[in-house]
Amino acid sequence: MHALRISLLTFIFFSLGAVSCKFIGSLTSPEATTIGSLSREALLQLPDSKNGCDSFDYFPEGGIRSFYCHIQQVVSYEKARKALPVDIFVSGPHGDNLDLNNNRSFGHYNPEFVTLLVDHGVPGSEDQTFRKLTQPIYDRYVSSLARIMFVTYRKFQKNPELLRQEAFALRRSLESGGLPDYYYEKYFYFMNPKFGENPDADFEYYYNNGFDGGYDGNVVKTAAYFWIRRSEDGTDKAFFRGLMKLLQTYDSAYLQL
Repeated sequence: MHALRISLLTFIFFSLGAVSCKFIGSLTSPEATTIGSLSREALLQLPDSKNGCDSFDYFPEGGIRSFYCHIQQVVSYEKARKALPVDIFVSGPHGDNLDLNNNRSFGHYNPEFVTLLVDHGVPGSEDQTFRKLTQPIYDRYVSSLARIMFVTYRKFQKNPELLRQEAFALRRSLESGGLPDYYYEKYFYFMNPKFGENPDADFEYYYNNGFDGGYDGNVVKTAAYFWIRRSEDGTDKAFFRGLMKLLQTYDSAYLQL
């Protein structure tokens, strides 16, 4: 299922690769150099990148899946898994390769991995020369996705009962035989102000009441669904800290709006 790919690949969004050259002291110098090079190379290659997936190419306006499809030849899940000193996931269907179509479980991130990623994996956060060099790349290829990730999490922060409700619905579906196809589609309307009152309303209701709330619903639905799963594996706050670090590095003016 398309949406299930999102949780597996979201670490690419925050780090634009694995991690920076200053990753952690426990890594050997060659490993640190390799990982830092992957991080920078992935970002620098975005303008000339090609779609590496069979799906329609929405990049740079698409979601995390579209983003990953453009850098997977530089930083794939398999490469990151081999390069990192900790497991990416602690449970779920993923092993040496990603199980992208599993509707009975999803990958639960390793909190240690997420912490390392957030602390060391945002390009330019400690290198102003690199940040200035890559600012135009961020603006063109990353900012729209980062901002939607931000507003969707903020909405859940302001509506914690909505998050609990949707997390419970996810658990119930998984425990009762698996997720139905296109389970995440209802989150197309997540940024509509009326979503919290009537999350299961149909197309006609939202069409007559503000539709997608002025955001790209096709990206919103994957972002909202990502945050629900992260609340379930307990890494949502850490991932949001990483997102804030990315925005503070490349998009601080947006945070002042």
